[in-house]
Amino acid sequence: MEYGHQMIRLRASAVTEGAPGYGVIAVRAMIRLSMFGATSMGELATALSVSPARATQIVDALERAGHIDRQRSESDRRVWQIRLKSGPTVEVLEQEFHRPMAALRAAWEDVPPGCRETVLAFIQKLVAEMRTREDE
Repeated sequence: MEYGHQMIRLRASAVTEGAPGYGVIAVRAMIRLSMFGATSMGELATALSVSPARATQIVDALERAGHIDRQRSESDRRVWQIRLKSGPTVEVLEQEFHRPMAALRAAWEDVPPGCRETVLAFIQKLVAEMRTREDE
């Protein structure tokens, strides 16, 4: 399991270069932005399950690192929209997240509908066991 954590940290550091100390949660923020486009700070905090203050800290660090920018919402000038900038960060997200996820989605489509519930139950048990061992 430690190898998996090292890979996550390595990939997180590749994406969050320039925003030290934010690791996986910053990657989650950028993945969300890359998947769903611009979002408000409140929506981002909710999606990440963090407080608005914590989301602001993450966004501040990612903005300083040049990964994202903020723009006023056109429909409500009180709201800031957070956007992922194009460039190397987007390329890393594509390589490290979107392509592997597309492969997983394609593999899932190959599972016959009648077997999906069993496969999903197996995966859930596997993840639970891995988490248990992680805590040891």
